[in-house]
Amino acid sequence: MRTAELEERVRSLERQLNKNSRDSSKPPSTDRINKPGSLRNKSDRPVGGQVGHTGHTLHRVDDPDHTVLHQVHVCSTCGTSLAYVPPIGCERRQVFEQPPVEIAVTEHQAETKICPRCGCLNEAAFPEDVRQTTQYGTRLKAVAVYLNQYQLIPYNRLSELFADLFGHNLSRSTLVNANLSCYEVQEPVKYEIKKRLIDSHVIHLDETGMRIEGRREWLHVAFTESLTYICGSSICGSL
Repeated sequence: MRTAELEERVRSLERQLNKNSRDSSKPPSTDRINKPGSLRNKSDRPVGGQVGHTGHTLHRVDDPDHTVLHQVHVCSTCGTSLAYVPPIGCERRQVFEQPPVEIAVTEHQAETKICPRCGCLNEAAFPEDVRQTTQYGTRLKAVAVYLNQYQLIPYNRLSELFADLFGHNLSRSTLVNANLSCYEVQEPVKYEIKKRLIDSHVIHLDETGMRIEGRREWLHVAFTESLTYICGSSICGSL
């Protein structure tokens, strides 16, 4: 008799535990999260790389950039000097390493000369992209734009990254101006993409709403199999 009561008590408790927000007054926050099982079928292939799979093993190169020779100076057993004993072999090991990263400063000097015949003052022209007394180069700014726009590193963290790696703390205005310069350079490319999208027989359109500084904004996307145009509602304009 006691056993039957206990069994009924267990079944009652199990029914309570199995209830959720759909079949009781329990709030959804108390529902248990069931981890879905794997949908993959069990394979009879062995674990690890398969036959024919291209691996990524680091292979030794024939022409290393630097070679460091480690010499044997004395015998490890009797201490005899081996300085003038020719080696009978040499074991090779190679280390692939990132070279020291630093910013190189190039100074441009434009000569000024006076013509001895007519007295005209002549000044050499600086390169088109050298416009300030001091400035960052195009490659450095291109790296900053890539890290900010493609790798999605925020301005503050990007400034810290440049300070840690290159010893130069890029200001927020420098990073913003680099993005604006890149945006202006890409204007012809954007125009060509928009033109080809307009001429396409079928295009896919989508928009996603979001809040930016308390305002409702939209991210618009127009694309085909080979072209994609993405813009925000404040700068997009109509195709």
